[in-house]
Amino acid sequence: MDFRTGERRWRQPTGTGPLYDNSWAPITLAPDGTAYVGVFNSIVAARDGS
Repeated sequence: MDFRTGERRWRQPTGTGPLYDNSWAPITLAPDGTAYVGVFNSIVAARDGS
């Protein structure tokens, strides 16, 4: 998300179905830019591959 405009800047699907339901859990950003999201019974990490 662009914090100035509110526009989506990037999208990366990580899974579908009830096992990927985050139940409105927060997104936590690590110092290296990795985004962590708690989902049902697990954690999903999304990283920039460039």
